[in-house]
Amino acid sequence: MSAPDTLRVMTWNILYDTSPVGGGTGVERWPLVLEGVRQASPDLLAMQEVLPGRIAALPRDLPEYRLAASEPGGTDRAIAPLLAVAAAALVLLVLRRRRHRDPTIVRGRLRRAFGHLVTVVLWLLVLGIPAALAYGSWYLGGYATLNEQLAIAYRPERLRLVETRTYWFSPTPTKPGTRDPFSFEPRIAQLGVFTLEPGGDTLTVLNVHPGHSPAADASIAELMRGVLDPRWNGAPQVLLGDFNATHDRERLALLRETRTTGEPPFRDAWLEAPERVGSPGTFNWAKTA
Repeated sequence: MSAPDTLRVMTWNILYDTSPVGGGTGVERWPLVLEGVRQASPDLLAMQEVLPGRIAALPRDLPEYRLAASEPGGTDRAIAPLLAVAAAALVLLVLRRRRHRDPTIVRGRLRRAFGHLVTVVLWLLVLGIPAALAYGSWYLGGYATLNEQLAIAYRPERLRLVETRTYWFSPTPTKPGTRDPFSFEPRIAQLGVFTLEPGGDTLTVLNVHPGHSPAADASIAELMRGVLDPRWNGAPQVLLGDFNATHDRERLALLRETRTTGEPPFRDAWLEAPERVGSPGTFNWAKTA
């Protein structure tokens, strides 16, 4: 726990329990997570990729903390639309092959080159989409039961929870289970409003786990600022989580801009830290013997 005039904040994507890529099973990794939390001793801990079973275990395994959990993100994944695209690409390949066999059709050099390019793209769709889905299923440990929650653990002697709510990174952010057009699955943000003890000042926290696509950077930044900016009254706000982005990505650059409506920019703690430990990126897979 930090001194009374400071607040120690931590964020951690603990990796889905079902994923096999993090060096052992979720059950085997969990004691290491608990050890890491106790060593860091944060006043507030934001977690991502928390499954419902782990939510139930947190109060038992970290009794010194209170827990605020988001709503489940939802299980609507774009499997059927992606498979439909792959199937359509296969049909087009078959039709193109039949057309190429017609001896009455004469094609120029440029048209033949364009035709070869179209064929390559169609083959990439036919083979790439099923392969990507298969890889994703392996990486996540299967799609069927995957239903992410976010969680904020906090020390009750330092913070008192006033409000928590869940938002979805989608055109309808308050509608459960929705996703943006560029995301394979629902992605969520968890708002937590706290009163600091002692003193009674307000602390607003947004714990986020948006999708990967650069095409969604602007809408992702807009949702995060859209949640926090209307609440800005000079009291501290903390935006943290797994942003799925490097520091040069547009979604983070937009957060560092001053809004035309007058709200100040966010300050990047990594860029401004007087001392940095570890690599700028935190996408690390454990190595097993």
